[in-house]
Amino acid sequence: MLTHSAAEIRNMKRGELRKLSDSARRKVSRNFGFRQSGYINWIVKDGYFFCLQHLGFASVYLEAKPMYADDLWWDIFNLSENKKCPTSLRGIGAFSIHAAQLKEYAFLNECAEENNEEELSKKWQNIFCLAVQDIENFLRNHPNADTFIPNKNCNYDADKLLYFITLLHNGRKNEVVQAIKELKAKGHSCQFCDWASGMDSYDFILKWCKG
Repeated sequence: MLTHSAAEIRNMKRGELRKLSDSARRKVSRNFGFRQSGYINWIVKDGYFFCLQHLGFASVYLEAKPMYADDLWWDIFNLSENKKCPTSLRGIGAFSIHAAQLKEYAFLNECAEENNEEELSKKWQNIFCLAVQDIENFLRNHPNADTFIPNKNCNYDADKLLYFITLLHNGRKNEVVQAIKELKAKGHSCQFCDWASGMDSYDFILKWCKG
């Protein structure tokens, strides 16, 4: 007789719950103008890419970045062809810039009892309502995507790439070069690397800054 361990049963139940949640999320998101791709829902507004990221059950994160950020980064990193890809790549792409985290919303705990799409839809309805309000608040504080610069002391991206890209976009090249040289002197290792050339994100930015 085929038997399953308690852990396997929990994983199967979580898999079923994930399918129900994803289905509910897709239906609710359409009512708010968001599109869905895998674990994200996204919308472009006033020059920003806003993304709701839902990797685990516990939390959902609202993130934002200027639309130009990935375009400029891909030019610097020699991946300009990515600009022709679907917009969702900015949220799920392996070589896309980490967006600034704006909010965290609680979703389901480990002992979640919501096991039907109706209850899950209610939860997603609430989250999207909050997200829309937070996006409007963000846009009131940062109406111009071209001049937006995130907090450099962020914990969502150890490489601070979004921060550096926004500085470059605003003509503050010297600040970027100085900051990167200081980080490299401390032995900082970047997430994005080109193994063929041995260059990391900072090397590509310094090369781009030299022209």
